[in-house]
Amino acid sequence: MNYLHLKILVEGKKLDVGGLWKGNPSVPNEIFMSLAEKHKMGHFESINKLIRRSVLEREDTLEVLWGYNLVVFKNPINGVEYRSNQIGTIQDLYKKIAEIE
Repeated sequence: MNYLHLKILVEGKKLDVGGLWKGNPSVPNEIFMSLAEKHKMGHFESINKLIRRSVLEREDTLEVLWGYNLVVFKNPINGVEYRSNQIGTIQDLYKKIAEIE
């Protein structure tokens, strides 16, 4: 499975996406500055909303945010959450969501 499959699941409402930013100072500010620059952050857009939107725009952004455990995916049918600190790599996420149709 791959990034395209993930996008299809989110757009088809079979997966929800959420941001996990809680002001953690261990996450470098450069990540958010780069994120806001690449994805044109709105004046009143929150960091979590920017995270949710940007992971669906570029795969490299998803990989960075996944690596810092700043994004979560949730199956709205059974409530199962997919987080990097529980699953592992982005490839492991793709394997897990392959079961969702």
